[in-house]
Amino acid sequence: TVNINQNDVVPSSLLYDYRLRPVENGFDGLSVWEYASLAEKSRQSPTSADGSAEPELENDDGDGEAVRKRTGRPRLQFLEDHPQRDTHVVKARTKAHIPVLSGPHIPRPDVDADSCERFSRAMLILFKPWREVDDLLGEFDTWTDAYAAHVFPNNLQRTIRNIHIESECKDAKTEYTRARQQGTAEPLLSGAPN
Repeated sequence: TVNINQNDVVPSSLLYDYRLRPVENGFDGLSVWEYASLAEKSRQSPTSADGSAEPELENDDGDGEAVRKRTGRPRLQFLEDHPQRDTHVVKARTKAHIPVLSGPHIPRPDVDADSCERFSRAMLILFKPWREVDDLLGEFDTWTDAYAAHVFPNNLQRTIRNIHIESECKDAKTEYTRARQQGTAEPLLSGAPN
């Protein structure tokens, strides 16, 4: 996306934010998936005289008046090259979000070597911490080798398995629809009409 403010055009994207994310508070070790789930970008609030961020305004006292309340979440700056470094900050979300993937589907790794290579590349991009593409491959020549060598935490292994299962289900649905259209589909339930 492009943000236009005060006669300036500033590019903005999750991938850009991710690559130039802060190194403090564990942000450096987050994968793209974790960053999308756990990080929140917001406009930088004015700072107080001692340099700490001013408390956020919240409307939770019931009378419609905004009240100041400290959230306790550190506000961190993007790295130097980020175009929104001076206007935006990153902080940990109070509640994790579930990222939604859009775009081309992730191929199944068990179809052929090319699909396995594309699957491995997608999983490394999403689930291995990185800043530059070279960080993903490391010393390996293929995405499949780099994927096989990387040790993912248990929670990310579970997410990867779920993505794989979702792909299998989508493929099975496509195959069944094709078979129904050709009149060769087996009944889904024993004794049920097709």
